[in-house]
Amino acid sequence: NYRTGDWAREIVALAGGQGPDVVIDSVGGETLARALDILKAGGRLATYGATAGVVKDFAPRAVFWKQITVLGTTMGSPREFEAMLRFYEAGGLRPVVDRVFPLAEAPEAHRRMEEAGQFGKIVLAMS
Repeated sequence: NYRTGDWAREIVALAGGQGPDVVIDSVGGETLARALDILKAGGRLATYGATAGVVKDFAPRAVFWKQITVLGTTMGSPREFEAMLRFYEAGGLRPVVDRVFPLAEAPEAHRRMEEAGQFGKIVLAMS
């Protein structure tokens, strides 16, 4: 839980004190900056989101001094998306849903999202 502890320090410890070999970041912002800081020398970082905003104090020298590979990616090609849907339909993926709100309760759902009170996705349902 990024709110109750030092997640970066915990990850470094879990990775034997040298940091992780690979980081997959979906939020950007300060999370991405911390991930670059803790990434093991020669490590790789893939990023595909920026919901937390930009990295304010990005220092490129961290990338070349540690010989880190940074890859920006999207959610895949249409063919990969179709394969993912087949995998989901076969029961291979189970999204984490925090709560389903009726569409009439959209303001309440939005408040929950703004407060970051959810664990998983918030769903608005038509019926």
